[in-house]
Amino acid sequence: MTKRILFAGLFVGLLDGAAACINAYASLGVLPQGVFKYIASGLLGKAAFEAGVFPIILGIVVHFLIAVTATYIFYQFYKRYGQALRPIALFGGIYGIWIWIFMNYVVIPLSLIGTYPSNLYQIVTGLLVHIFVIGVPMALLVSKAIRSAVNR
Repeated sequence: MTKRILFAGLFVGLLDGAAACINAYASLGVLPQGVFKYIASGLLGKAAFEAGVFPIILGIVVHFLIAVTATYIFYQFYKRYGQALRPIALFGGIYGIWIWIFMNYVVIPLSLIGTYPSNLYQIVTGLLVHIFVIGVPMALLVSKAIRSAVNR
């Protein structure tokens, strides 16, 4: 079970990272290393943008740690309340919205990033990514992992 949840978290992290990189480049011209330096700046502050490869690696590690942690939390919640979470894709989408709210109104403000200017495009794009790229795939993978474990 642990391997399946880890895989689900890593897969969702890969989807989210790809979406973040594509969106950052399409909307701001920011390359992938800039995305991961931004993530690392939550721990390192502005120094993340001046350093070399370390902040990029740190940003990737933090990104995947957050994705795996969010997946594990959903797994624990689903394990306990799974029968009430129907349809699973809907609740995955709701969990994706919860992740977006938590990241934008708790994690980022408490980090060295502080707050960042957001506009309607960033909000809508962020919510859609968190619903369809993070929440729904995460829920489907977690429910499949639990069903597979039960059917063994």
